[in-house]
Parts: sequence; structure tokens; C-alpha cells
Amino acid sequence: MEMDLIYHRAHHFYQATGQSFEDLVQEGVVASLEAELSYDPTKKTRLSTWIWWSIERRMRVYCEREARTPHYFDDPPDLPDDRDIIVFLDFMNSTPHDVQIIYELVLSDPEEYAGLNPYECHRMIKKVLRNAGWTIDRAHEAIQDAKYWLNDTSPPLTRSPAT
Repeated sequence: MEMDLIYHRAHHFYQATGQSFEDLVQEGVVASLEAELSYDPTKKTRLSTWIWWSIERRMRVYCEREARTPHYFDDPPDLPDDRDIIVFLDFMNSTPHDVQIIYELVLSDPEEYAGLNPYECHRMIKKVLRNAGWTIDRAHEAIQDAKYWLNDTSPPLTRSPAT
């Protein structure tokens, strides 16, 4: 059996995808055994090449299948609890009205602003505010205030330990 080859390919897929090394080795062993059984010398291919491609194909299919399979854990995801939401709502009530409008604008459609660089986000927000009748100076100042309030005064939105 080609264990060096199996370990080499398993290590490659482990580094590339993060799948379990032991599972990849197991897939490689099964692929090697299947390749030896299905080897056809009339195809003018060396056995080692036949085994290599079989291992490669089996590990690739395994990694693709595992990537599509949802994995559930014993613990639920770390979601904010009621106290975090109350702290955030208190924070929102303490912000200036213009800042609240910008937060509501962004939070109402986060997909629209996700993945954009800061310059593009500012431009889009200014355009929406200008269409709502704001002056360019008021819009610019409100965006700067919103950045300040979010970065320097907002509460951390992490789950608090149960007390």
C-alpha cells in the first residue's frame, strides 16, 4: 500500500481545507484499495499513477462533500441575550437624532452596505440623505458623528456571562 503517498495527499488536503487528517488518511486507504482492485493494465497506465489519481479524486470528493454538510454542535451559536439588547437600545436612545437616522438607514438594509469600502459607504449614505432633503454638510457631519458614537462610545455587543 502507498502509505507515503496517502499521508502526503492527506496532509495537502488537510492544509488546504482544514478537514480531519485522520479522515483524509482513511479515505486515502479506501481509495488505494479500490484502485488496486479496479486497476486495468490494458489502459497503459502504471499502477502507482492509477492509485495516485484514485486517492486524489476520493479526497477531493470527500472535502467537497464535507464542505457542503452542515455541522451542528452541542452549544448554540453565541447570540446576544436580553441584557445585551437592552444595553444596545439604551445606547441608541442616548445618541443624537441624526446618528440614530444613519444607524437605522444602515441596519434596515445591511446587505446593501456589506463588503463596501468606507468611501463607497459614505457616498451611498450621503446620496440617500441628500435625496431625503439633508444638506451635504449635515449629512457629512452626521456620518462623522455616527463613526464616533459607534467606535468610541458604543457598548461591546458580546454575550455577558450569566450572573
